[in-house]
Formats: sequence, C-alpha cells, structure tokens
Amino acid sequence: MSHDTEIRIVKRTEEEKLTHYKRTLLKITDISLLKKCIKDLGYYCQENVKLKDMAIRTYYENERAVDAKKIERDISVDIAIEINKNGDIGLIKKGNYYEVMADWAVLEINEKDFLSNLIQKYALLKVKKEASKNRWMIETEERMPDGTIKVEFVKY
Repeated sequence: MSHDTEIRIVKRTEEEKLTHYKRTLLKITDISLLKKCIKDLGYYCQENVKLKDMAIRTYYENERAVDAKKIERDISVDIAIEINKNGDIGLIKKGNYYEVMADWAVLEINEKDFLSNLIQKYALLKVKKEASKNRWMIETEERMPDGTIKVEFVKY
C-alpha cells in the first residue's frame, strides 16, 4: 500500500499575511473517501460550490490605530465543508493535493485538531479499503491512549 496522505503548509500571499486565513495542502487521492471522512467526523459537505461572502479581513494602519477593512469575495471550491454559522472550510483541487482554505479564528475550531482528525480518518479508511481489495479483513481496531489507531488484519 502506498502512503498518499501528507500535509504541506503553503506560503501565504502578502494579503493573506494580514488575515487569519491560512492555506494548507492535503495530499488526498480518493475523493469518495474524503467525503466519507468529512461525514464520519460529523460535518456536511458539498461539491463544486461557490462560497459566497467569504470575508477576508485586511488590516491597514492609519495615523491613530489599526482599522479593519472587510473585502467580500466569492471563492469557487471543489468541496465546501460546513463547519458552523461562522463559516465553511473550502477545499480546492491542486493536482494530487487539496488546498484547504479557512479562517480558523472565525470558525472557532482548532486547525491542527481538525486537520489531524481528517487525515487520520482518511488514512484509516484508505488502509481498510486497500486491505479489503487484497482480501484482508479487520480482526481488531483499537484507539490507543496517544490517539493513534491500532488495526490488526487477517487474511481471508
């Protein structure tokens, strides 16, 4: 089985350096497993969506204080993950990767925890799918105290 899950941080543009937006690349090769992961984690997702009113806050200094200027943008994404009333996470296909775009501060969820859970779930489903294709079935699956998942397979 090939290892096809990884995370890369993308260098932020000058405009993004002034916002809470962050772009991250996830190496995901199976869209159906990705959508299942999102659902299994308790989120709703849609494909080929234009996220309206995705606000990017830019900050500029004036003579007295730092003011916020809101710029409204519509962003086309391959997958939109509905997180809460504050906003969505957008996934944009970039070759073998999905670029994750989100304003984590506005979403009020922990980026590292969300991405770690998504990647762990994706990797587990990918391993199970590949094992099944090769006539292996799960004998035991156990979440370890450190958060890793131990899976034992038997050949059938």
